[in-house]
Parts: sequence; C-alpha cells; structure tokens
Amino acid sequence: MKKINLLIFILTLLTLDLYSSKKVITLAPNITDIMYYLNYEDNIIATDRFSKKAKNAVVIGDLMSVNYEKLISLSPDIIFLTKEQENIAKKIKRIKKIKIHIVDIKNLNKLNFEINKISKILNLKSKETPISPILSIAKITNKKLKALIVIDRNKKNLNNIFVAGSDNFINDYLAILNLKNVVKQTNYPKLNIENIISLNPDVIIDLTYQGNIEAWSKYKQINAVKNNKVYKASTKLTIPSPEIINNIIKMKNKLWN
Repeated sequence: MKKINLLIFILTLLTLDLYSSKKVITLAPNITDIMYYLNYEDNIIATDRFSKKAKNAVVIGDLMSVNYEKLISLSPDIIFLTKEQENIAKKIKRIKKIKIHIVDIKNLNKLNFEINKISKILNLKSKETPISPILSIAKITNKKLKALIVIDRNKKNLNNIFVAGSDNFINDYLAILNLKNVVKQTNYPKLNIENIISLNPDVIIDLTYQGNIEAWSKYKQINAVKNNKVYKASTKLTIPSPEIINNIIKMKNKLWN
C-alpha cells in the first residue's frame, strides 16, 4: 500500500511539473506577440524594450543587447530569441545553463510551425494556427498586380528607400493579397526613386513609420501613383507574428473593396 501511495505521489509531482507555468523571457516583439496569442503573457518575466508590455515583465534590453546580470537574476525557465540574436544566445549559454529556444520565421508557414513548437515547449494545448483563416481571403482577379513594399525610408522624402525582397514572409502575404512582388532581389535591398520608376509597380504599400505618404504624389509616371494605389499601412506588417493577420485583412479591404 505504501508503495502504491508513493507511486501516486511521484506521478502527481510529475504531472504538476509537466503542466506548471514556466517563467519565460522574450527578446523580440514577434515572440512576445506569440505569447499573447497563446494567452501566456502573464508568464513573461522580461522582454526587450520594443515588445508589447506584459504586466509582470521588466525590460532588460533591446534586440541587439541585454542586461545579462539582470537576466540571470530573474531565473527564467526558458528564453526565446530570434535567429538574428544567436550571439546573445551564445553569451547567455557561456554565463549560465538556461534553456533557450531560437525562433526562426522566414515565411508564414514557419510562423505556424513556431507557434506549434512553442505550444509544445510550454506544455500548452494545441490551438488553431493563425495563418489558416486567411488563406481564403484573397480576392480572385484575372491577373496579379505588381507591388512594391517599402519597409523604411526617410520620413519626409523618398531617400534611403528599403524594400521587401522576394525571399521572406512579406512575399508570402503578397500572394495572399493577390499581388506579385516587383522586386527580384533577396533580403531588403535599398532602392532609389529612379529604380522604382523603372520597376513601375501597380501598387505601393508604404510601411514607413510616420512616413509622409504625399512624398510619392509628384511621380505620376509610376502606375501606382497615377492610379491612386499608394497605401500607408501599419508597420506591424513587417513583424512575423500572429498580429499580422488582422493587418493583412485590413490591407486586403483597402486593395479590393
């Protein structure tokens, strides 16, 4: 009888450990957004300064540097970082043995994969992935319009223009919007206005934070400008997180309604 009671006690402890809440640190805005999507934000104990502010979290740095002493003192169960932050992950591992998960989201399917992966790491029940509902929202047209996505530029003029290339998650949601990326280069190339005139996009989506959209108005030789298809959109369209979904739907409504 004592052995049975002991076995029940051990199993109970294991079960409690399996489903107990983990103290997490998220060091990028899109990872923090995933925690909110999973209703796990109350377990965030620290974030980067660009993330949505969780009520129980302190800020311990930005995307490229953190306060390692503060991070270690918080005794997290797991730290979530992006692929671009691997140097931070390596330094943390040299200081102390803490579980780390690297989140790598290059496209929308990878966003689904990472949400499922993080759910398993946190012992959460599976939840419908956020990309599934939007796969059917694209309006069917006879042809796809050529689009240019401006990631950043000078706020008041069209200098230092950085655009979305052809190998990232932005390219994925362009397809959902029934648009075709006019840029063939990879990553986020820098263009000048002459390059853009030459590309002659049918649609321009400008994600520049507080950017003056009127800066485009004098370039009527660009189809997008001539046909009033230059749109200001949320910078959240540059972040591969669950919050991108509502912004894709808003952009779809602007384009096709």
